[in-house]
Order: sequence, then structure tokens, then C-alpha cells
Amino acid sequence: MQRRTGPRPTPEAERSRTDNESPVRRSKQKPTPEDERAQAENKAWDSLARYKFFMFGYWCATWVQMNRLCAEKADNPEQQLVALARRRTGHRSEAPRRRTR
Repeated sequence: MQRRTGPRPTPEAERSRTDNESPVRRSKQKPTPEDERAQAENKAWDSLARYKFFMFGYWCATWVQMNRLCAEKADNPEQQLVALARRRTGHRSEAPRRRTR
């Protein structure tokens, strides 16, 4: 245990502290889905830039989930990347559809 150095504060000084000076940290507000969606997009692009493909997939999936929770939907930022991959590999422009019986 560390010893405190210097003079002890007087009781009046302790009582006059404001909330901002309090040694106890206050928790931040819970981020909104829009904030989390923006963070997921930034982390996805950062992961792709560093050749972290599994992390890229994780953050893309997180972006999709947060977009579902948002009141205002946004276009998928990876949509152009998927279109490029489909053109380069010769895949059809749409994903194959399941047959229903």
C-alpha cells in the first residue's frame, strides 16, 4: 500500500469538492446504435487495411446488426466491395435464392 505524501486536506476542503473533481469516475452514457454502427464501420475498414480479414468480417456483421437496430437505416458501406468481388470472380449479381416447395 502506498503512503500518501503531503499534507492531508481539511474536512472543509473535502466537502467543497465538486462532482467534476470527485475521484470516483462517472460512467458514460450508453452509446446509441448509430454510434456503434459508425464505430463498427471504422473498425471494419481499419481491419481490412491491415489484412485482418476475420476481424473485417466480424465488424461488418456488427455493422449489419447495429443497422437493424437503428431508426434510420443506412446503405451498406461494403456493398461496392461485394460488387467488385462478384465482378472479378464471375459470380451472378445476386445471391442464389432458395427454392421453396
